[in-house]
Amino acid sequence: IEVLNFNASHDNGSMKAEFIMNRNPSYMIINAYVPSFSLMLTTILPLYLREDIHFGTTITLVLTSLLCSFTLFQSSLSGIPKTSYLKFIDYWNLLALTVTLVKFFTLAVWEIKQHKESYGFWLPFKTIMRVTIPLVTLIAVVAYWILAVMLYHNNFN
Repeated sequence: IEVLNFNASHDNGSMKAEFIMNRNPSYMIINAYVPSFSLMLTTILPLYLREDIHFGTTITLVLTSLLCSFTLFQSSLSGIPKTSYLKFIDYWNLLALTVTLVKFFTLAVWEIKQHKESYGFWLPFKTIMRVTIPLVTLIAVVAYWILAVMLYHNNFN
């Protein structure tokens, strides 16, 4: 905390102080961003597992990641003030939960289609999804961090 201005008024007995408070984002980065990003990367893994691996293994991995993401979401909200608007950490948590849910539903649809034996259209679609989902995730994460750095730089400089 840096004291910017401190004035005492003698005529009406008032005192005015202005402070500059600088945030240290390392706590949120270490305790919220890194774990949720790791979970997002973990949910990409089942997209590339062999077809003969049991569906229960891949879907359990994604469901566990989803539950962990929600727990991280709740714990990140406990340390910041409650407001009526979304904060930047909320957007990150929504991104992480959305990415994980999309991967869950993708794996579920793949499993349903595999049992219906509709391989003609489905195999190229799987390949497209294996490229598209990680690419969209990467673009969203990079866009988020570019915006975060720009906002942090604009607010504190």
